[in-house]
Amino acid sequence: MLNAIILAGGQSLRFGSDKAEMVIKGKGVLETLINSLSGVCQKIIVVSNAQHAVSYSAKHPDVRVVGDVICGIGPLGGIHAGLLASDTQYNLVLACDMPFINTGFVRYMVSQIKPEDMAIIPMIANRAEPLCGIYDRGCSNEIEGLIGTNTVGSQGKKAREFCILRLLDRVRVRYIEEEAIRQFDPQLHMFFNINTRQDMKQAENRSLQSTRHR
Repeated sequence: MLNAIILAGGQSLRFGSDKAEMVIKGKGVLETLINSLSGVCQKIIVVSNAQHAVSYSAKHPDVRVVGDVICGIGPLGGIHAGLLASDTQYNLVLACDMPFINTGFVRYMVSQIKPEDMAIIPMIANRAEPLCGIYDRGCSNEIEGLIGTNTVGSQGKKAREFCILRLLDRVRVRYIEEEAIRQFDPQLHMFFNINTRQDMKQAENRSLQSTRHR
């Protein structure tokens, strides 16, 4: 049993507008992710503080929209809120600006989970890709321990203290090496993320269909 947590609450400073509202080839990026993940995940949780996010639930009854419980700590807060809202032990965490998810690889990550694992994280060029990984629901407790509180009150701490990699230092992680990833996605399309308008143009030149495993 696997739920999906889509992080859609970033500030999008470089992009200039809400990335959750991006459209590629006439299709909303978030809408595309929801449709793709519905085939492999029991429920989908969208973490966003935007008022328009409630419309996702109206279009997709199985989608639950939640806001950050702990504010001001970036993606770590989104992961925390999503895990608290989930009812499954294991949860796929994905950033909304990574539209080319490969569901075959998601199934592979699930198959690699061992009872002692708290996270399953892909590695590309020897670097972790924490916003396309699987997290045990218990990581929410580790996040609270990392920030030193389970309530809002994180202001004043340095951004590096809330880096997702610091969470991974605290838990048992199983890393998936690049060689295994390329068996599902030879060009590593699913790790392409959209941060700028130029990235958007590149994304429009890619085919969503060619990167989706059926």
